[in-house]
Amino acid sequence: PGISQLGIWPPLLHVVMTPAAMVPWLYQSGFAGYVSLVPFFVLSVVLFYRLLLSLFASARIAIFGTLVYMTNPFILYYSATPMMEILLLCFVVSTAYFCVQWIEHGQLRDLLFTGICIALASTARFEGLLLIPVVSAIVALRLVKAKYSYDKIEATLILFWYLAGIGIALLMVYDFVYFNNPLAFLGIGNAPSWNLEHPVHGRDYLERPLMVFLHASYYMFGSVFVWLALISAILVGVLSQKRFLVLSAMSILAIPAFAVIISMASGTSAIYVPEFSALHDFHNVRYALPWAP
Repeated sequence: PGISQLGIWPPLLHVVMTPAAMVPWLYQSGFAGYVSLVPFFVLSVVLFYRLLLSLFASARIAIFGTLVYMTNPFILYYSATPMMEILLLCFVVSTAYFCVQWIEHGQLRDLLFTGICIALASTARFEGLLLIPVVSAIVALRLVKAKYSYDKIEATLILFWYLAGIGIALLMVYDFVYFNNPLAFLGIGNAPSWNLEHPVHGRDYLERPLMVFLHASYYMFGSVFVWLALISAILVGVLSQKRFLVLSAMSILAIPAFAVIISMASGTSAIYVPEFSALHDFHNVRYALPWAP
């Protein structure tokens, strides 16, 4: 193992696994990935429970929702496999948790933790970059609703961007060292080998990616649970007494799913499942995993 293995991917996974990978038997047996990532799975479970408890003030709901999340076999599988999904999930959940805490209690430290979690998500997978504009909009709306002065809104957003933007800065430094181009990460997926064999156009631009993503989700979770989750999310968003908190949390948790759909629509990513694939290829179905929360 060496630096040449890092490639185009965000480097956080490799950084996290480095201490364990330096132990030969852990690296050769594959346990290096397991011992490195399981703590992030545990952290995501704890923060997801606390997030649900904050939103619904019900230990029963929080325990039930957390059990649904943590017992999904693919969540467990990727927690023990050296892949980036669990890192992304962990920091997306933590972003949602600290953002909700800041909205509800107004403590600056929670907003700072939100920015740090976004920076870590950005260096875990590229989907994490979308957290910056979405959470920025949530923060700005919360500040406007609280009738803060323009100066305070500006200062708070700049402070938040300083921390959230660390992820972009690290990616730029990494790409400058590795590719001699600090903006190389913006071209991810442009290589022909990454693209769909049949590019989507016109009406299919969104319809086909949505259908492929839906069927990949059926594979990951089961069709009944997918529709139960979607209908429940709509009802909770409409009926909750803490509507702004709930919608903010769901917007953050859904970002990885939207990122995958956008990348498919632009022809820079692909999700294939056996029952629903033009190429009859089983490839990257795990991209349906990040919307598990």
